[in-house]
Amino acid sequence: MGAGTDVSAFSDFVLRLHERSRIEDPAALLHWSIAELADILHADCGWAGWADLWNGNDVEVCGAVAYGLPDDFQSFWDSIRREDLLARDVIATGNAQACYDRQGERHTDGMIALSDRYNIRKMTVVCELRSDGEPSLFMSFYRGDRGARPLDEAETQFVRCAIDHLARLSARRCEAESGRAALLVNDEGRIVFAPPDSLRFLRERWPGARANYLPFAFTSPAAEPTRSVTDGVVVQSRRLGGYFSRPFHLVHLRPAGAFDTLTPRERQVADEIAKGHTHKEIARRLAMSPNTVRNHTQTILGKLGLSNRAMLASMATSSAAI
Repeated sequence: MGAGTDVSAFSDFVLRLHERSRIEDPAALLHWSIAELADILHADCGWAGWADLWNGNDVEVCGAVAYGLPDDFQSFWDSIRREDLLARDVIATGNAQACYDRQGERHTDGMIALSDRYNIRKMTVVCELRSDGEPSLFMSFYRGDRGARPLDEAETQFVRCAIDHLARLSARRCEAESGRAALLVNDEGRIVFAPPDSLRFLRERWPGARANYLPFAFTSPAAEPTRSVTDGVVVQSRRLGGYFSRPFHLVHLRPAGAFDTLTPRERQVADEIAKGHTHKEIARRLAMSPNTVRNHTQTILGKLGLSNRAMLASMATSSAAI
């Protein structure tokens, strides 16, 4: 194992990865990892994400991030994806890695075009091989010099172990309480990544849903977090970082509770009541008249089937939905 990919280097990478996983979502972890690993491996550039490898040669990259590559890299790859020899080899052999050499003897027109367009001479992909048909996490590293070599066995082993840690930490970040779900999806509502418990939640709630997609209409939300109620399930979505060729969204799902029937303004009033504020104090804090606060309070009590503010305060304090 080379000096750049020895046990010490791997331990250092894993320690830093674990530290970042405490605060970063799976997409941000991937973005950080591809840059760090490219530097460790002395690669000129890299590409990483989640790919559906289970449709023959018609591989689909559900979401990816590029390092050291132009913004149009994924769109160009999409145009030649059926000629990608790396994907073909992984699917045909069942191996978790594959290499392509522009100076070698095995080519397709698409691989030649990709190599020449982005000045990539040596390509190595390493991926996880999932048995459940879900998208696989992959990392590709590229070297452009004519005298460069593909990743050697020690380097690919380094990447394979890094992917394993990244996949586990990403699943841990998405783990939710029982009866809830957390998923990474793209703009089309395609599920890019989700731990088993989250997929189980979806299938129990929507047993006839289309596989690999959110079981409800999902339109790309704005940069601000969004919240809605669908089929008795609260859907909260947050758009992730601007470093992806196509947007990712972190979606949280949970069964709707009593407070989820309230409008956002009513929830604000209920929250203030739970804090013990009077109508006048709430009016001042929320920039509305005391009469409007009273009207909201009566509406809230009616929706929740409560008779007074004390009961509302008690319910609001104990409810995780507020």
